Amino acid sequence: MTQKQKKEEVHSVDGLPMSEFVAQAYAQYAEQQPEGWYSILSDRSQAYKLAEALAEFVDNSLDAGASKLDIIFEGKDRSTIEKIIITDDGYGMDEPQLKECFRRGSTRPRKPDELGKFGKGATFAGTSLGKRITYLTRDASDTLSARMVDLDVCEEKDGWYTIPVDPTPEVEQIFNRHVDSTGTIVILENLDRLRNSQASAMAQQTKTHFGEIYASYISCGGVQLTVDGTPVEARDPLCWDHPNCRQELDLTLPCEGEKVRVRLVDLSEVPTQDMKRKGLRAEHTQGLYFLRNDRLIMGAVTGKDSAVEGFWTAHPNNRFVRVTVEFGSSLDDAFGVPIQKNNISVRKDLNDMIQAKIMPTVKVIAKKTAKAGQQKSADNRKKALANAQSAANNKFIKAKKKRSQKVRSKKVKVIDIPKIDYSSATGVKHSIEEVNYGATNKPFCVDGYNININLDSTPATKWWVNASEETRGCFAAFAMAFTLAEMEIGEHSSEACQDHLTEFMDTFHRKLRSICKQS
Repeated sequence: MTQKQKKEEVHSVDGLPMSEFVAQAYAQYAEQQPEGWYSILSDRSQAYKLAEALAEFVDNSLDAGASKLDIIFEGKDRSTIEKIIITDDGYGMDEPQLKECFRRGSTRPRKPDELGKFGKGATFAGTSLGKRITYLTRDASDTLSARMVDLDVCEEKDGWYTIPVDPTPEVEQIFNRHVDSTGTIVILENLDRLRNSQASAMAQQTKTHFGEIYASYISCGGVQLTVDGTPVEARDPLCWDHPNCRQELDLTLPCEGEKVRVRLVDLSEVPTQDMKRKGLRAEHTQGLYFLRNDRLIMGAVTGKDSAVEGFWTAHPNNRFVRVTVEFGSSLDDAFGVPIQKNNISVRKDLNDMIQAKIMPTVKVIAKKTAKAGQQKSADNRKKALANAQSAANNKFIKAKKKRSQKVRSKKVKVIDIPKIDYSSATGVKHSIEEVNYGATNKPFCVDGYNININLDSTPATKWWVNASEETRGCFAAFAMAFTLAEMEIGEHSSEACQDHLTEFMDTFHRKLRSICKQS
């Protein structure tokens, strides 16, 4: 027997090729096995947050051509959620389409721009929140259809069963209360997974989440999305249309015969209040945003996330960088989009291509931000020193008015502290006496309201005798601040306070000596 004959024998049964044998066996013996209750129960454990689960229903409404959608939270005194209603003005469904809607994993053909993925997201999402889902829908034929699924019934019958609902006048009245013409209403009840959730808080979280993931739909004006009747505001992470947004990149990259759009912006010139108004905190919202058919899948992705490799980690110097990566549903496998549509895992070759295109620009923006931050920090330090000098001077003036000084026998040398060009700082006159206390003593001490500079001290020689005018001013500014602290402590005369002050001054002296040795 040849090698080819041996191979054919392994892949055949009773002389038939394996594929043909399997096809005949299925045709003769195969039976559909109904889905059991424990399979349904395991699906309830899908990791959906409330807003993510409701987004599955919004996705279906948008795929049905809806332009007006409302999410309604009902409960007693808004303290708990007893019922959630999702309404839209889409095309609606006839009875066969409604049955197919309840089928878990529908195989109907999907358009490239649809938001749905497997035809089971809404079903999984709904049962992850509650035990009963009811659909009321009306299509262009003006026929109202209604159907529901109740998990208590499914458990009793050990399978997935849907129940037709008679469209009584009462049911039709409920529908007409929310929808004028064609459209669909979804009612989620028996919300056993949301017993401790407050309606008002959940409504606000849902508005925020929808404003992020449906920003493109809301911004174009084609969709009016509301939560409890309040419009959802678009939260575009790029601030693309803002007049101060610096649009650095707008690229189209090839992938499997499809196109991936990549945009990068620098938000350093966008006013902080404008970003806060849209809920965009500069440091916490930096990174990449992945949009599938204009719907956000995952945002603020940086190098710390497993979704990407080789990108920057969150850092203050990158806080103004935002990147969007926009792709169609045909590239779901390349971007690793799961059924929940709340995560991504970019394929290595695609990851590297995006990284090579954007990282040079990211580094340029980071360097510019770092330089601007250093300048701002220096300006702030100068302003703080100026304020400290002004405050210390004011304190001295007030103290002199309250207390009288004793006339000293030796002559006191009055020295002008030089003007330092820091904001509004001005040169002021204070009583500073140059004395000789010996090299082992401290660089300066406070005597009443006089500051005695020990000329024998090495630090004093460095920072006062042989120093520039600006350095002398800094040294005197510290002395003034220290004197201010001693005056405050002197009023309380607490032994603990005196100990703290002594420790503070000793630390300063050690630092001065250390600086002198290094120089």
